[in-house]
Amino acid sequence: MGTITQAAEKSKVSLRACMRARRRALPEEEAARLSVLLQRRVLDLVLWRQARGVGLYVSARGEAGTDLLLEAAWTEGKKVFLPRVIPDRVGEMVWAGCRGREQLKLGAYGLWEPDPAQCPPALFTNEAGQGEVERPPAASAALPWPELFLLPGLAFDRQGRRLGQGGGYYDRFLAGAKPAGVFTVGLAYTFQLVDALPAAHWDQPVQAVCTENGFILCG
Repeated sequence: MGTITQAAEKSKVSLRACMRARRRALPEEEAARLSVLLQRRVLDLVLWRQARGVGLYVSARGEAGTDLLLEAAWTEGKKVFLPRVIPDRVGEMVWAGCRGREQLKLGAYGLWEPDPAQCPPALFTNEAGQGEVERPPAASAALPWPELFLLPGLAFDRQGRRLGQGGGYYDRFLAGAKPAGVFTVGLAYTFQLVDALPAAHWDQPVQAVCTENGFILCG
């Protein structure tokens, strides 16, 4: 098992470098065009239209754009939750409700995150009181889980396996006790969709991937 894991991690390092280089090589205008197409596909999903709450991210460093999705969610009155890294707890993040761009602040890694002074961590729970995550410090009152989470990644495969930046933040989140009604979708450009990703036992898949060319159910 150790040898398989080591080989998988070595393969991931190489693939991360390749995907980062491909994203950097994408002209800014083309990245913007593809991001608009991708986000419009999301906006057309029944999953999006029916969701009362969504988990999103503020795109950075070549990630598939989310500007249209954020503005649409706020305009439509959806509850928007964004991740925030916990600086003194490596590999851990919380989700916090955010009502608009005025509540964003540059975080520890130079990423736009919900301002801790305005956006306390959310404690998600389903209606039966099950499926709670560990209560973070100074958490807000218990809130229903968002029905839809849209997640970034360096690469995805058709089984839903996700290649992240290597910090394990999203894998820890995806491994949590989410209710059955929560749906996870990876956002990526088509070139980030590969046949198969090397996997370790801690890797957590998404249920679908959306690119500028289409929506793919995984598994």
